[in-house]
Amino acid sequence: MQDLLGKVALISGGTTGIGLAAAEAFVASGAKVVVAARNPERGAQAEQELRHLGGDAAFHRCDVTDPSSVADLLAFVVDRFGRLNCAVNSAAFDSRPSAAHEVPFDEAGKTISTDVLGVFNCMKYEIGTMLQSGGGTIVNISSVNGLAGAPTAAVYSAGKHAVIGLTRSMAREYIARGIRINAVCPGATETARRERRIAHLTLKERREHQEQLFQTIPIGRLAKAEEIASAILWLSSTASSYVVGHSLVVDGGLQACRECLPMALTFDHVFICSENPAEAERALADFGLQFSRRRIHRGQGTANACAFFDNAYLELLWRHDDDELQSEVVGPVGLWQRVRWRETGASPFGIAFRPEGSEVPVETWPYAAPFLPAGGNLPIVTPRFRWQEPLTFISLTSQAPVTLPPERQPPLDHRGGHHRLTAVTVYKPEGQEISAGLKVLCNLDVLAVQPAAEHHIELEFDGARRSESHDFRPTLPLVLRW
Repeated sequence: MQDLLGKVALISGGTTGIGLAAAEAFVASGAKVVVAARNPERGAQAEQELRHLGGDAAFHRCDVTDPSSVADLLAFVVDRFGRLNCAVNSAAFDSRPSAAHEVPFDEAGKTISTDVLGVFNCMKYEIGTMLQSGGGTIVNISSVNGLAGAPTAAVYSAGKHAVIGLTRSMAREYIARGIRINAVCPGATETARRERRIAHLTLKERREHQEQLFQTIPIGRLAKAEEIASAILWLSSTASSYVVGHSLVVDGGLQACRECLPMALTFDHVFICSENPAEAERALADFGLQFSRRRIHRGQGTANACAFFDNAYLELLWRHDDDELQSEVVGPVGLWQRVRWRETGASPFGIAFRPEGSEVPVETWPYAAPFLPAGGNLPIVTPRFRWQEPLTFISLTSQAPVTLPPERQPPLDHRGGHHRLTAVTVYKPEGQEISAGLKVLCNLDVLAVQPAAEHHIELEFDGARRSESHDFRPTLPLVLRW
């Protein structure tokens, strides 16, 4: 980008990965570059590589967790090049994947010290320097894990959330003084750091891990560090002059998956009532789905069989005890009508959601499901006795099957390679008004409802990247897309 010609850029964490790729991109645009990191050997190598590309570049050793070290770094930049126009804060602690309760306190402290306080320290001194020469741009490196929860990376995710908070707050504070601040949120990227995180896996485990990961990314591959660097360069140039306080997602479409959006609810499970469960389960098994757990719901009058996926499960539900199904407690959810849906015209479906936070963004009423422990209840969204629409409810205590410990994890492999439930569309007879709660769920984009001649449900897996489908009707009112 021509407007970066002759500009002075500083990249902390600039000797490897995304930081080094950004430094190379600045050099290619004619900028003068300082890269900073703790490792002097890697720093010297990075400086040599940048000079080999024809850049006016220098390395300066810096520990971003130490304010005095950062102050020395900015003094070096000014002494060497006279000013600072662009800064990229890319330094991060090399944390290991771990269950949250097993993370050592010192490692958690180092992660926050580097990923949060380190970014703040850099911004503090970069801003002070830029104010002396009329302004500049700052790009902080966050992550898609700064937009949503990340199992086995809780502290890292918290740190990246904090980076977005710093970016937004300081962007508003300093834009009037000529300093434009934004962030980039990369998805999974090919870097040496990523290789270190999976170094403990066997070759077979690496291959399986990669295949599973690729299935969750619509573009079907990891990002290259150079692709992230292109976004950083754009945010540092006048081409993005009206972009302030923004977190630019560069993730191959991952956040575009409906299930992956940073929303208040995610899928927990879908149930389908069947009048002939043996035939229905056989049809699904012949297709390639693996059913692994069965249960009788004592007091509710139903029984089930479940097929589990990474983030949710599919439940076949059928009648087990007619008296229990017609009890005063069970009556309001309409299961007696739902299990006989062809006869009654009731919706045979249920969709359960997990809340991502402590608040549920829709009104509910408590169903004291008889099979739950004493005092337990399920928050139901669907109004009482509203059998014509799917039963929608909240599952407060469950978690994604893939995050369960090995001894509790059900089989997740299916012959068709289906991994993640990414969208649910319910088809219901035309002319039936939907409830306020169902409208809220549709507005949250966690569910779609369409008119049709008869009840059926469409489940999308893995973003429907393969553009394939299978219709189980008339055995089961189900269409799968993947």
